[in-house]
Amino acid sequence: MSAYGVQGPFLWIIMEYVGGGSALDLLKPGPIAEDFISIILREILKGLEYLHAEKKLHRDIKGSFTDVLKQVQEQGK
Repeated sequence: MSAYGVQGPFLWIIMEYVGGGSALDLLKPGPIAEDFISIILREILKGLEYLHAEKKLHRDIKGSFTDVLKQVQEQGK
C-alpha cells in the first residue's frame, strides 16, 4: 500500500498500479494450455496464502476470475 487516509466518512487507500490485464484477458486469444493453467493457479494461491499469513484483506478477487475457473473446468471435460 502506498498511502491511506480518512477524509470525512471516507477511507482512502492508494496502491501501486500493476499492469498486465485481468485473468479474463488471458482467455481472449483462445483456450489456455493445462500446464499454463496450473502455473497461473499456483501463483494465485501462493499470493492468497501470503496475504492470509500477513492478515491482509483481499477483496479485489473479481467475479470474472471465477468465470475463468469455470471455463478452465469446462476445457478439461
